[in-house]
Amino acid sequence: MKQFFTLATTFLIVLSVQATPPDTLQHLLRKGKFEVQARTFFMATINEGSLKDFYALGAGIGGSYESPRWKGLQVAVSGFVWDNLASSNLAPQANVINRYEVGLFDITRPEYTGTLARFEHLRLMYHYKKSSLTLGRMLLKTPFVNPQDGRMRPNMQEGIWLDLKGKSKLKGQGGVIWAMSPRSTEKWYSIAETFGIYPQARAVTDRPAQYAGNMPRQPLAIGQLAYALSPKSEVQFWAYYMPQTFYTQLLQWEGSRKNATGKNEWLWGVQWAWQQGLDTRENITPEQRYMPQNHRAWVASGRIGRRIGKQTFTLNYTHIGEGGQWLFPREWGRDPFYTFIPRERNEGFANTHAITFNYQTALTQKLQMQLSLGNYSVPSPTNAAQNKYAMPDYQQFNINLQYRPQGFWKGLEMELLYMIKNNAGDLTNEAFIINKVNMNHINWVVNYRF
Repeated sequence: MKQFFTLATTFLIVLSVQATPPDTLQHLLRKGKFEVQARTFFMATINEGSLKDFYALGAGIGGSYESPRWKGLQVAVSGFVWDNLASSNLAPQANVINRYEVGLFDITRPEYTGTLARFEHLRLMYHYKKSSLTLGRMLLKTPFVNPQDGRMRPNMQEGIWLDLKGKSKLKGQGGVIWAMSPRSTEKWYSIAETFGIYPQARAVTDRPAQYAGNMPRQPLAIGQLAYALSPKSEVQFWAYYMPQTFYTQLLQWEGSRKNATGKNEWLWGVQWAWQQGLDTRENITPEQRYMPQNHRAWVASGRIGRRIGKQTFTLNYTHIGEGGQWLFPREWGRDPFYTFIPRERNEGFANTHAITFNYQTALTQKLQMQLSLGNYSVPSPTNAAQNKYAMPDYQQFNINLQYRPQGFWKGLEMELLYMIKNNAGDLTNEAFIINKVNMNHINWVVNYRF
């Protein structure tokens, strides 16, 4: 991998400096977009009392190239190298598993502190008017399969993707994915191999889940249809299908409406998600199944908000039905429900009520601030059938500051995230506390693109 980056860098340097005639492929390729990104990420978790604390500092640099379009065709390639500059011991020890900091590096090798490298984008695209067809390694942004929130490198996918857009109010996109490189990993994996890269937690039987290595070798199909009811309102339908595993769908309606003056506006959103398990294999144990046989689950989520000048206020609510846990591989992305707040998820629960309040404003032209406050009422952490990750009731507060200077420092981005997460009841079992509740969590990220 390191030899590849050396060759690729040499190629890009030679391509950028040599003079060529204007009617050659080399001349065309030199009109493409080169970008270099440097990223530094400090993360720390301060747990309650004498419970172990964690920290990590990672840094890396990568490059990307995107060619200009030629008869509708376009290619893109990128890679990234990063390192563990300093950290506490992130390997499992004394029944304590690090939850956050190890994600800056390679979660499959928590004890490794050396250099990591990942070959990321490698795609061929064909553009026709506003539509496009992509083949290869890409970065998808869908409700459930997405880059996820901050670590050193995002979740990426390999497959074929079609994006159809025209003059009508109806548009669609979709494709088939056969490999991924999940966030917090270095390698690429088949879809079946991605299950269980992150902790598998426990099955509904209250025994450790063992679905890693036991998943059907099938691709993932994703499809979307969207219809614009008005310039400010759109309905979307998403479907995710993996043969012999599950089928998940999401129906979403979002919109906004300005008042008579046009300065302020109301915001709203409604989501309905439903899923069913498709695993009918015999001669495997309940622990070896990702979803129980005859699995069913649903989620309803809503949002109402108000935008006043540079300020936005939203009140959000999510309910997960009590019939079954809402399950979707964490290796593939975070959930899209309106009560999501960075560093925690709604996935893995049944019979759950969540309510959050979000506030966002521009303190200056360069400085943005977001505040989030949430209360999450979940089943008992001892209830394995409705609480996969043994998470207790909790309350969470986030403050996020984003600074993007201009002028000489254009391309620099800095972000500070501070989180407080407390248990909403009384707990004595440390396994339900450490890295879960009664904790403070800090992220400091510096990006520079040129």
